[in-house]
Amino acid sequence: VEAHILEGLCQVFIIKMENSIWKILLLALCSFDMLRPGSSFGPDPPLQEKLMVSLLQLAREGAIKYNTSYQVGIVLPDGQRLTTAAGIQDHAFGVPVNTDTMIPVGSVTKPVTAIGIMHLVDQGKLSLDEPVGPHVDPYLLANLNKTFVGLYSEEAKNISIRQLLHMNSGLDDYNQTINANKSIFEPHHDISPYEMISTSPKTFLCKPGSCLAYSSVGYVFLGLVLARFANASDWNKYDQFTAFPSDMRKELPNFKFILGGPCSQTPNMTHQFTTVFNETARTLTYMDMYNHSCLNGWTCGDLSASADNIAWMFHRIFMTSIVSRKLLEEMIQFEPLSKGWNVGLPYGMGMFEFRFRTVDGIIDDRVKLLGHGGQDYGSGAKVSGFSPYLNISFAVTVTSMYGMNCSSNIQDLYLHNVVEFVQFMCYFWNATLSIMSNYTLPQLNCSDSPPEVQQPGSSHSNSMRRQGHAEENSWRCMFDVIN
Repeated sequence: VEAHILEGLCQVFIIKMENSIWKILLLALCSFDMLRPGSSFGPDPPLQEKLMVSLLQLAREGAIKYNTSYQVGIVLPDGQRLTTAAGIQDHAFGVPVNTDTMIPVGSVTKPVTAIGIMHLVDQGKLSLDEPVGPHVDPYLLANLNKTFVGLYSEEAKNISIRQLLHMNSGLDDYNQTINANKSIFEPHHDISPYEMISTSPKTFLCKPGSCLAYSSVGYVFLGLVLARFANASDWNKYDQFTAFPSDMRKELPNFKFILGGPCSQTPNMTHQFTTVFNETARTLTYMDMYNHSCLNGWTCGDLSASADNIAWMFHRIFMTSIVSRKLLEEMIQFEPLSKGWNVGLPYGMGMFEFRFRTVDGIIDDRVKLLGHGGQDYGSGAKVSGFSPYLNISFAVTVTSMYGMNCSSNIQDLYLHNVVEFVQFMCYFWNATLSIMSNYTLPQLNCSDSPPEVQQPGSSHSNSMRRQGHAEENSWRCMFDVIN
C-alpha cells in the first residue's frame, strides 16, 4: 500500500512541476527506490524486472513530455502478466492512471467481433462465404425499413461474411464528420448502430471483392450477425463478451463493452481528452470526454479496457487456441489496404500486421506484431498484439492520443506533437524487444514506424476543426476538464 501511495504522489508532483530540470530530478528520485540494491529490482535483475523498470521510466518520460498518461501490458509465453502505468488521467483533481483503469480503445474491438464469428464457423453454424444480407435483414427491416440490398444495391447481394471481415466488401466507412460532431458537441447523444449505418455513404469504393478498404460499418453488420445467432431481440441485447470462453471472461476484469451513456457512469473509467480547433478564435482546446457518450461504434469500437487486459486477450487468442488453428491462420492472411484510410496497412480478418523497420532500414519479421490498434475521440491503443517470434503479447494505451502540451506557437507545436507522440509508442515495443530478446534483436527505427502507428488519423479522428475566418493572432491553448 505504501508503495502505491508513493507511486501516486511521485506521478502527481512530476506532472504538476513547471520546471523541467526539477521534473527530471524528481523522476530520477522516484525511480531510484526500485533500482536500489537489495530491492526486488536489485543488481542484475531477471529480464522481466529490467523490462518493467525500462517501461515505467518510458511511461513517466512520456507522461511528463506530453502531459498525458500511459499503461503498458505484457504477457510472457508462460502466461505471466506484467503491467505498469504513469501519468495523470484526471487533470481537474490530479488523479493518476493506474494499471486497472479502463481506457476506451476503439477498433481493438474488432478482433473480439472476428473471434465471435469464427466461433460460429468452428461450430458449423455459419460459413465465411455466406452472404451477409439474410442474417441482418430482420434487424434492418425493423429499424430502417430496408434490407441490406435495399440500403446499397443489387451489387451488395453477394457480399459475404469473409469480405466484411477482410475489409474487401467495397463498403465505405461511416461518415466521419457527422460522428465527430455528435460525439464531441452532443455529449449525451449515443450513436446507435442503425444511425451509423444510415448516415454512412451508400456508394461502393470498389466492386465487392476487388479492393481492400477499411470499413467499421462492415463490422457493425457482423455484430448484427452475432446478435441473430444469439437470438437477441436487438443489438443492445447481445452480450459481446460471449465471443470469449467463460474462463477467459473471468480473466478480464477491466474489459467492458459500453452500450450507451457517458463514460463517467462506468466505474474505474479514465478521463480522456480530444482536441478541438476553433480557427476563428485561434484556440486549441483539450476537451475532457469523460461525460460524453462512451458508445463509440458498436462491435467495431465500443471496447474500454486496460493495457494488461488487452495483452491478455491477444495471449489467449494466439497461445491457447480459443478458435481452431485453421481459422486463426485465415485471420492472419494479410493483404494491404488499397483504398481509403491507411493505404498499405496489411489487413487480415479482425487483425492487422504491425511491420517495423529497424535502424538498418530493414523490415524484419522477427520484430512484427499481429493484432489491432484503435482509438476513440480522445484515448486509444495504437500498438497492441502478439509477437510470433517471442511468443509474447503487448499493449500500450494512452488517455490523449496526441498529448496535451501548450505553447504560444500552439499550431506548429501541435502538428509536431501529432507525429512525434504517436511514434513515442513505438519506443515501448522497442524496449520490450531489446530486453526480452536479451539484446539479440535489432533496434527499431521508430521515426519510420508502421502506417497505423505513424499516421495521426484513424477510423476515429481525435481532432475536430471549427472553420471560420482567423485573425493573425497567436493561438491559445485551453483545457476543458470535468470538475
